[in-house]
This record gives sequence, C-alpha cells and structure tokens, in this order.
Amino acid sequence: MPRLGLGSSLTGGSVADSALSNSYSLSFDGSNQYIDIGSPSSLGLGTNDFSFSAWIQTTKAGYSWVFSMNSTNGLGIGTHNSGGLARLWIGGQVFVTDGIDIKDGDWHHYCVTREGTTLLVYIDNVVDDTATSTGSIAAGAAKIGTWSTGTDYWDGLIDEVAIWDVALDSDAV
Repeated sequence: MPRLGLGSSLTGGSVADSALSNSYSLSFDGSNQYIDIGSPSSLGLGTNDFSFSAWIQTTKAGYSWVFSMNSTNGLGIGTHNSGGLARLWIGGQVFVTDGIDIKDGDWHHYCVTREGTTLLVYIDNVVDDTATSTGSIAAGAAKIGTWSTGTDYWDGLIDEVAIWDVALDSDAV
C-alpha cells in the first residue's frame, strides 16, 4: 500500500491523476478512495476552540466528506444532499450552510472555526453561516475523502487540509 507520510496511508487505489493540470492536490473518484489518518489522540478537540480548512473542488451532489473523525461523537466536514451546500457535523449536531453552492467544479476554500460555542463557516473567505455548538468532539478514526466508517466518498479534489487548536480570526482565514 502506498505511504503518504505522517503515518497516513491511501486505501482503495491511487489518488494521482496524470490528466489533472493541478498535479499537487489529492484526486478522489467518489467510490472507494480515502486517506486513513488513523486515530490521532491529539485531535480530541472536546469543546475546545478549533479551525479546519481545506481547498476543495467537486461537481458531486449528495453527501460526501472532505474530512471526518469519529463516527459517533466527532467532526465531519463535507457536502449535503440538498444541492452540494456545505455540511458540518460536530459531536452529534448537524449544521448545513444555506448560501454558496460548492459543487460547481470550481475551487473553493472551506474553513470552519469554533470559538467557545460559536461556529463560523467560511466559504471562499466569506462567512456563509453561523451557528452555536455545544457538541464535544472526541478523537477517533480520522479520514480524508470519506465518512469515518468508509461511506459517502468524496468525488473531486482536496488540497491543503489543515486543523488548528485555535479559532482563526477572519484575517487569518
């Protein structure tokens, strides 16, 4: 199995697509490809502040996940069944942003911050939605490109995934 560094491994096939002009992003086919990060205990965010960001590109409508961790009480960042709008799952609470369609095949910067109980969802550096979350995020199986149990695969490109243990301000986003 190919190794991707930092102890992560690719499951389900190759993520490289030589036909892409952007050969530095990860390419997923929407059927069985994902990156298994393992169970990083350092990502047990609890109710602490955090930020997640990634550059994403997709045309797939329906549920699919850019990042997920712990299928019971964790964190999920992806798209929703209602037309590809952003979807966020935190500690059993589900949030769906209502503004920007991110399944248009263009690159979009997706960032979620939590400061205290306030969530901000940024799409292309603009606040798309705000919500309140009291959900606790437990460490667990973490994956890029699928739900943590291996369903709802990403179909498109993902680049520059980052997680911080602080809430980035709008200038940093």
